[in-house]
Amino acid sequence: MNKVAHRRDLPKSIAWVDNWALNENPIDGICLGAGMKGHKANIQSVATDHWAKSRTPTSMQSMQNRPVRGIDTSALLRILRRVVGVALPVQTLNRWLHQSIVVPSVVQSRTRGRSHRWSAADVVLIAWLLTLRREGFAVQRYEGHLRSAWVRLAEALDAPDPRYVVVLGSTVVVLSQSELYAQLGTYRAGAVVAWQAPNLQEIRRAAELEGFGDVP
Repeated sequence: MNKVAHRRDLPKSIAWVDNWALNENPIDGICLGAGMKGHKANIQSVATDHWAKSRTPTSMQSMQNRPVRGIDTSALLRILRRVVGVALPVQTLNRWLHQSIVVPSVVQSRTRGRSHRWSAADVVLIAWLLTLRREGFAVQRYEGHLRSAWVRLAEALDAPDPRYVVVLGSTVVVLSQSELYAQLGTYRAGAVVAWQAPNLQEIRRAAELEGFGDVP
């Protein structure tokens, strides 16, 4: 028999629920049962540990068991080597993360022991940075721009037709082939450095081979 806890008996950490419509919504072992409309909801507490273990998983447990989207950092490094042909030392990645030159688009972990999660576009942008560095460009030169534009650049890469990561002075943009040709004909402020980005579907197929099927 389930024991119904009165408000005065509840731990201080459990907030009283005024929404009568919440019913059968398990939260950390506490089930919210619907009362009469206009009245405060009854809150059913767990009577025994045995009863709690026999119940279905709580919503928080379900969230923890749900597969996490994106590519973890180990797979990111392997995909960079195999698909893009560039190697990224972990120390360099950590430095770029600390400087906010690169930003994980899916999960940016702040908890020790948890992994960052990366999108396919993150892989492409990191490959572009490595290519720039290999060609003798100072990646730190674009630090300020990338910190604010990383998400926008990643979104612009997600297109079926070819995309180019283009440096115009100290600005970084993602352009289609026609847009790039237009810039080449009109840009007079300095050199234009263009790099054709791998297709994101190719990165996603590589991620699937690594066991990551849900990669934005």
